Amino acid sequence: MQQTSALTAFAVWAVFGFVVAVIAVLAKLGNAGVRTELTRLRVNRGTYALLFLSTGLMQLCTAITLERLQVGPTLALFQISTLLSVVLGHRVFQEEHFLKRIVGAGIMAAGAALIVSGR
Repeated sequence: MQQTSALTAFAVWAVFGFVVAVIAVLAKLGNAGVRTELTRLRVNRGTYALLFLSTGLMQLCTAITLERLQVGPTLALFQISTLLSVVLGHRVFQEEHFLKRIVGAGIMAAGAALIVSGR
């Protein structure tokens, strides 16, 4: 089996993901809806640019991590990031049900720790 690099996998993910997203938006919104969304995109282009860059960077980092580390430690790292996401979601976006979310994320992180430790 031939393997590919993380950068190639990321590029394929980005191109095909964009194509699928465009088709889905056209199917869901139609031409008038697309025009409305393009106007919204122009007005908020800075926010969308940051979202584009942060999502792309996250996916590229994930691909590189999976390329260089074993799956177990990578899973544990991702579960720790889930804890951080819950805390930031609560603090920055005032997301509700913090206790439920943090307990759930903690259980997932504990499960990942058990996997990594081999128990």
